[in-house]
Amino acid sequence: MRAGESAFAKNDYDEAIKHYSHALELGPKNYHAALFVGDSYFAKKDFPSAIIWYDRAITLDPNSETAYRYGADLYVKSGEMEKARNRSIQAVVANPYSQVTWRALNYWATSNKLQLNRLHINTPSSSDKDGKTTITLNMNDKGGMAAGMAWIVYGGVHIQWQKEEFKKHFPDAKEYRHSLAEESQALNIAALGVSNDSKKQKKPPTDPDLALLVRLYDAKMLEPYVLISAADRDIAMNDYVPYREQHRDQLEAYLSQFIVPPTQPKP
Repeated sequence: MRAGESAFAKNDYDEAIKHYSHALELGPKNYHAALFVGDSYFAKKDFPSAIIWYDRAITLDPNSETAYRYGADLYVKSGEMEKARNRSIQAVVANPYSQVTWRALNYWATSNKLQLNRLHINTPSSSDKDGKTTITLNMNDKGGMAAGMAWIVYGGVHIQWQKEEFKKHFPDAKEYRHSLAEESQALNIAALGVSNDSKKQKKPPTDPDLALLVRLYDAKMLEPYVLISAADRDIAMNDYVPYREQHRDQLEAYLSQFIVPPTQPKP
């Protein structure tokens, strides 16, 4: 690897490829060896070969974001915008809590004269002190009673988790923490009531927060929303990786359907 780095620094890309490839022979799971072979081909402007090696790096470690980003950049440069879109989304899924992956995704969007959608549901806060439960609602003229009831239910779920549900779900935890299981359950229960009411009224909610809540609920995207668009430190550190291991496709679908606009056809 050091020999490859030395050759690359001297712009001797063929020599760098030789050394990085040898490193990969010695360590077949060496993600960075494959990545740097791709970088060497990129520097040579042999873009098809660079893509092959970036794809190989992704196969070695699908949870590292760099090869996705570099591949997306190559696809943007070659005008293959749909492939660039897919790779940019996959980079965010690999690490949604890095500004680097979001900048890369935004680069794809601006290259297509598009803007990413930023989703946020304004939810109330709740607390339990001295045996008294307090739910702070952020009422507005559009939400009215429907919003109030939905958020009271939402806050009540959080109170139950703080009191007893957390220990049931995480018996080995030393202390309470906010979790994906808690947040998604609270949102699901709130959304169910609003969705049923909306179907009875035969019209969508007028409150934008409730309308977005129902959209995500109907699309079965509340968990990806929490993880990617509304995660706090506890959820990001403890819940994202296990979820990604089982639901990578769901995370990619959330970004594709709700955050990233479709690629525009060439004129």
